[in-house]
Amino acid sequence: MKTILLSALCLISLGAAAQSGFKNGYYTTQAGDTVQVQIQDENWIRNPNEISIMQQGKTRTLTQAEIAGFGLAQGDVYRKFTVDVDASPLSLSNMAVNQPAVILRDTVLLRLLVSGPANLYELNDKGGKRHFYIQKGNEEPKELMYRKVKKEVDGKRMVATQELYKGLLLVYLSDCGVTERSVHSTSFKAEALTKIINKYNSCVEPNQEEYVAKEEKTRLRFGVTAGLGVATYTAHNEGDYNELVGSNFSSMNPNAGLIIDMVLPRGYGRWGVSSELAYKTYKMSGDYSEKSSSSSYLDYKTTFDLQYAALNMQVVYTMKGDSKLRPFLSAGLAMNFLVGDKSNQTSTRSQYGIVREYENPPLEEMRKLEQAILLGAGINYSQFVVSARYERGNGFSPYIGLNVIKSASTVQLSYLFN
Repeated sequence: MKTILLSALCLISLGAAAQSGFKNGYYTTQAGDTVQVQIQDENWIRNPNEISIMQQGKTRTLTQAEIAGFGLAQGDVYRKFTVDVDASPLSLSNMAVNQPAVILRDTVLLRLLVSGPANLYELNDKGGKRHFYIQKGNEEPKELMYRKVKKEVDGKRMVATQELYKGLLLVYLSDCGVTERSVHSTSFKAEALTKIINKYNSCVEPNQEEYVAKEEKTRLRFGVTAGLGVATYTAHNEGDYNELVGSNFSSMNPNAGLIIDMVLPRGYGRWGVSSELAYKTYKMSGDYSEKSSSSSYLDYKTTFDLQYAALNMQVVYTMKGDSKLRPFLSAGLAMNFLVGDKSNQTSTRSQYGIVREYENPPLEEMRKLEQAILLGAGINYSQFVVSARYERGNGFSPYIGLNVIKSASTVQLSYLFN
């Protein structure tokens, strides 16, 4: 575990050193002046309230209060507005029945998705809620609202969907090229909203080339992985199973599997979810002796030979780095299903010169599902991934009073096909 943590700190340092990310851009002052600078490009997941700039070799931070907007020469554009924000809860468990919309007034930097006769903006707030705004001319942007609400009808509770954004789209866009039918078929997604705003703008100004932000989508990557590690089982009990508690169980264990990585959009792919379907084996032996007198003793030799099919799920944070070399940290859970058990225990009893040998399973019953936590660190290089992982699980004993803890440290090599 200490080795993994040390490696993680080294990777963090490496990732931090690689994150320069200043790109040509501009910011607009409160007076309306445009200042050309270099801006730290974060490919923001949440709408920022400050930016880092470099000007004449010096860096400083500009807060939202100091600017009217900013943009990158090839990247995001943000404009500041004071708007109404639908702050209604997303989770149904946090809603009251027939709860009206919660509208707050706030000053925010909205990300420009489409510009033209009609503008489309996006706001990803601190709570992870996604908002869209429409604007024509110099008027205040209006939110395109979509809500799910709890309702009670005839004593029965149900969930209703309010697609208020469709009515607002009709008000703003029906004067040119946009039909009621096309509005009602528009889903509440950035891609669909961008498409209908573009259709309207092309109708109003057919020959005008407008700004359209690049829409980033969730990416899936598939691969294979194999690893080798050291595992130990430590048993604790309340008076029984001395032959397990007093033995040291450790082994070198291989594993292999298939990977599906889901890389979330924006933030330069920093956040993602990694899923593995893996095969793990553990084979280890331990010896234990009890001696009551010079002529009486009891020896145990216990061998665990276990095979697991595992589902590993991890949240992965990847540091920016460059395009090929990117360190990462991960944490998650493993669900290990016991699919093979060839464990046995040989006990040899000697009493007054008579030696008897017995062979039985170490435990009458083995836990079929082991849960474990996963902590890891590693580095991506092109399509290869090298990682170190620590796993701590609740072992194989289903009995109250016998607590078996598994600790495993593994080095993995993975290859991603895309």
